[in-house]
Amino acid sequence: MVGATGLRDWVLQRITAVVLAVYVLVLAGFFATHSPVRFDAWRGLFAAPAMRVLTLTAVIAVLFHAWIGLWVVSTDYLKGTARILVQALVLVLLTGCFVWGLRIALGAVG
Repeated sequence: MVGATGLRDWVLQRITAVVLAVYVLVLAGFFATHSPVRFDAWRGLFAAPAMRVLTLTAVIAVLFHAWIGLWVVSTDYLKGTARILVQALVLVLLTGCFVWGLRIALGAVG
């Protein structure tokens, strides 16, 4: 941390938002150029190593973005044991989402 200012979290959340915006724009471009979307084109998109890396980067960005946002909300509105339990639950859920996203991005599912 950069101290009690939260600057690092603020910057990281903005960076993750940009990563997510780029990912959405790439997908929007795909949909705009492949109408109607067929399974072979969709599979081809995600078979490309660059798209796998971008997808994994987007998954990680979502997780960091969610953690920072939920951490801020929980520290603002929850106190004591409730905050610790909620943050622990969020951490477990986000870890599960990371494993799931990793399996999907690396092609282990499907």
